[in-house]
Amino acid sequence: MGPYQTIVEFLLTGAFRIHPSERVDMVCSVFAGMLVEMVPDEIVELRRQVEEYREILPELTAGIVDLIDGHLALREILSDAVEEPSKSIDWPGRQPEW
Repeated sequence: MGPYQTIVEFLLTGAFRIHPSERVDMVCSVFAGMLVEMVPDEIVELRRQVEEYREILPELTAGIVDLIDGHLALREILSDAVEEPSKSIDWPGRQPEW
C-alpha cells in the first residue's frame, strides 16, 4: 500500500479497487457510518476533500457527494422538526409515535 495523503484518498482508492457490484454497499456503509459521527463543519470539509477527486473518479465521487448532501439535508429537516415539534411531518402510511 502506497502512502496516502488523507483518509479520503485511502477510502476512495479502496472503493475503486473492489468489484463494482460491491462498491455501492461499501461506500454507503463507510461514508454513512462516518457522517453520523461528524459535526456539520467536518462534513463540509469531507465533502470538499471528496470533490478534489471528481476528475479522477467522477462517478464514485458524484455518488459520495450526493450521499453527503443528502445527509446534511436530512439533518436540517430533522433539526427543524425537533425545534418545532408541532410541525407535522407527512409520513406515508403512518404517523410517528413521538
